[in-house]
Amino acid sequence: MIEMDYKDNKQIIESCYDSLGLADEFEKDNIYLESAFNEMKNIWIENFDKIDPTVLIELEQINNVLIVRIPEGQEKPYRCTGGFYLRVGANSQKMKTDEIIDFIEHEGRIRFDEQLAHNVDFNSVYSTDLVDRFKKKSNLSTSIPPEALLVNLGAVKMEADRPQFTNAGILFFSKRPTTYLPQAMITCVVYKGVEKTTIIDQKDFSNDLVSTIEETIFFLKRHLNKALKIDDLKRHDDYEIPLVVLREAVVNAVAHRNYLETGARVMVEIFDDRVVISNPGGLPKGLKPEDFGKYSLTRNPLIADLLHRIGYIEKLGTGIPRMRETMHKAGLAEPQFSFNGFFSITVQREHEAVNQAVSEAVNQAVNQAVSEAVRKRLADELLHIISENGITLSAIKEKYEIQRGAAQTDVKRLRDAGLIEFIGPPKTGKYILTETAKEKLLK
Repeated sequence: MIEMDYKDNKQIIESCYDSLGLADEFEKDNIYLESAFNEMKNIWIENFDKIDPTVLIELEQINNVLIVRIPEGQEKPYRCTGGFYLRVGANSQKMKTDEIIDFIEHEGRIRFDEQLAHNVDFNSVYSTDLVDRFKKKSNLSTSIPPEALLVNLGAVKMEADRPQFTNAGILFFSKRPTTYLPQAMITCVVYKGVEKTTIIDQKDFSNDLVSTIEETIFFLKRHLNKALKIDDLKRHDDYEIPLVVLREAVVNAVAHRNYLETGARVMVEIFDDRVVISNPGGLPKGLKPEDFGKYSLTRNPLIADLLHRIGYIEKLGTGIPRMRETMHKAGLAEPQFSFNGFFSITVQREHEAVNQAVSEAVNQAVNQAVSEAVRKRLADELLHIISENGITLSAIKEKYEIQRGAAQTDVKRLRDAGLIEFIGPPKTGKYILTETAKEKLLK
């Protein structure tokens, strides 16, 4: 309760009358002033003492002026006797139940991963195999009883002596978690070109969280090229985008997404020139844009902890710097991050620079009368030679679905241009890049 007493403020009020030359009027008004002051005090107490949680009020007196400051609260929402209100412009509007729930979720006062999944029967969805896999990945003793382990991990809570999954437990240790949490699905899409117009491949992954991560990484590996290193123009075991960066981005998406947003899912989109990995939910409440990448603040601490235990998250706060450093060491552009209602990571694909160099080499080497479609096929054949360290005549015929004569014409054009040469026995040999072609591409 805030202590406000008229006699403590009477002198201040009287001096105000004096300064206005109304000292005689003060004695007449005094009784009314005291009554009004006490009424104001009662209103103050009635309103502020019934606000929950308690509001911090700062009072400061400067000469004859009393300044009242009420800083923005850190424990929103605050309830008064009339309910919850939201300031909209110059008005305060009473909030409905759905609006209150949305507001509390937005303020991060509800932890999705720690909530109990009351609609799920533990015994019907619990997977012993997934628990055993978790023990193995986290180097936990196999002798620990599964139920006790899940309780200690926060994946299960006991209610009336019965185990009850938390949402995090559903994601990690249940069969087909998207049956109960459909928003936990990851959708992977491959587009033709650089726009969302033509879909080449699409897959939805809806298993437990760990399996879904691994399936997503496998999808990325299947649709990305092996690294095309311009220094030696040989095939490498690395991918055009370092897998550690892609894995970090996928894990980040599932660990930090807003699972309370049930109408959206994690998306992995592969374009000709880039890969975009996005998830619903921008930066967590309390993390400023200028602090992004410097500090760690997770929206789902229990999910993050379980991922950390099995080595999918190394150390909180190190993921973004590690992604940037890995791309820098690979000589690639840094990932681009954006965060509004969604959080997205965009990584440029390495092979675009090689594509451009190959296309320029073909355009400079072949006759101008050669059609654009043939030029594109010749460039693609050269890219295949770089990626696979060679190509056969029959492979050209089958890969591009052309007649043997057309394949022979392609080879002749590239040989006449000094871009490829044949090595090995006539029946088992292959076409590779010439030293001249390597020099042109290096330039």
